[in-house]
Amino acid sequence: MKKIIITTLTMAALFTACGHRASSDNKEDSDSVVVDSTSVTEALKLKTQKINLEQDDSTASVNITIDWPTEGPEVLVTSIRQYLCRGLDMKNVKETSNGQTIVDKCVKTIYKDLHNQWLDLHKEGLSGMTLSSYKKLFKLEETETYVTYMCNTEGYLGGAHGYATSAGCTFSKQSGRAIGYESQYDEQRDVWKQLNQRLFKDPKGIHLRNLIKEGLRSYFQDNQETPISDADLKDYLLYDASVDNLPLPQFPPYFTADGLAFVYQQYEIAPYAAGMPSFTIPYDDIRPLLTDEAACLIPQKR
Repeated sequence: MKKIIITTLTMAALFTACGHRASSDNKEDSDSVVVDSTSVTEALKLKTQKINLEQDDSTASVNITIDWPTEGPEVLVTSIRQYLCRGLDMKNVKETSNGQTIVDKCVKTIYKDLHNQWLDLHKEGLSGMTLSSYKKLFKLEETETYVTYMCNTEGYLGGAHGYATSAGCTFSKQSGRAIGYESQYDEQRDVWKQLNQRLFKDPKGIHLRNLIKEGLRSYFQDNQETPISDADLKDYLLYDASVDNLPLPQFPPYFTADGLAFVYQQYEIAPYAAGMPSFTIPYDDIRPLLTDEAACLIPQKR
């Protein structure tokens, strides 16, 4: 069986040479990695400003934290700023030079929406708890070839339990492009379709699907005394088709120091109690399946 590394999720996530790895031994906090400036060429290094804002009362609580790019390759800075605006649901922002202004507007908008929802629920006698929305978008890792960002969210909108999401996105320093895909939901087929796919040579290939199956098996195998069969794995999942043809996650896998990380969201492929099924495939296993553009980002072994 292929070696699969389990990814643990924490909620509150040179252009001429392919993949010189930067040091990631020092951590800024529990989520983000501080990169050794001697490992990443200074001219290519992405510099960021941490912006945090919250607004709360007994009806609604909002907290947003982002790592806003301030300096670096222009095409990369522009691309990541646009990604952050989308992650904050500020899709129509035309001026992205001031991250603080964007965060201020986002917090006020979310707070207003939650406050009005609380009032509506209160009128119906359904709300006694504070509604909430927490977002953290931060730089997870940086090498000479790529930057990976994480977008972690959690909150409560009423009902039996809250919600949470965790998704990564890797950007090429050379092109500034996100190396992954965009997902579009197909209602008729009840599946996610991948658009602008730049990550895998053959996203429907048998080898890739087998790695996904083994990755999910390893996730559910944790703390199980007996091996999980294909039939057992199918019982763990909310998926009618064969486990030999499991879908790619809604959000594209992202590059980490240990390999390519896959994360499925709550209810995406398994019941709520299963959390977010996740695993990391080592680069030695996944490299042959990647596009040339993606493979060029892989950190070289020291």
